[in-house]
Amino acid sequence: DLLWFNQNTNVNRISGQPFVPPHKLAWFRKAAFRQAVSCAINRERLVREVHAGGAVPCETYLGKESGRWHNPDVPRFGFDRERARGLLAQAGLQDRDGDGIAEDAAGQPCEITLQTNTGNPIREKTARLIADDLRQIGIRLMVELVPFKELERRINEEFNYEGVLIGLSGAGTDPASHLNVLKSDQPLHQWFPNQAQP
Repeated sequence: DLLWFNQNTNVNRISGQPFVPPHKLAWFRKAAFRQAVSCAINRERLVREVHAGGAVPCETYLGKESGRWHNPDVPRFGFDRERARGLLAQAGLQDRDGDGIAEDAAGQPCEITLQTNTGNPIREKTARLIADDLRQIGIRLMVELVPFKELERRINEEFNYEGVLIGLSGAGTDPASHLNVLKSDQPLHQWFPNQAQP
């Protein structure tokens, strides 16, 4: 499964409104914010509690099973709550009022809706555990379960979401088979499809 945040800077052609509230878009587009989220997720817990030990934690897009395409020197942002809090502060979010939720400099609380599809108990449990992990560093993640076809429409047509947890399948281990996701000008570069400029 992949977790991503909507970084689409475009606006709805009909309403003229941005797809993502500007203050949240500013968070999502900061690498330190995304790295903080990665550091907050306890992948070992996901393996243990969701997959009963039958999975392998992955901190990079291409894991060891990718053979020659795996780069062991890629920077990693594995589970480390203190590092996560530091990265979140670097992104401008910290608990400024002592309520346990980080706020940005304008006082906007770090509250995000994560959508995932109904009918997939493993993904639903994963989303709940990630929400619990993020709460530990001051991010309030509200999980919204959406029928798959509806979620697909929101992601691919309406761009009406903040964050998504979903699986993409069908690609092999050769990164060339992932180009429709990895290249920013492609329609399946989900977090900001068809970018004119990377």
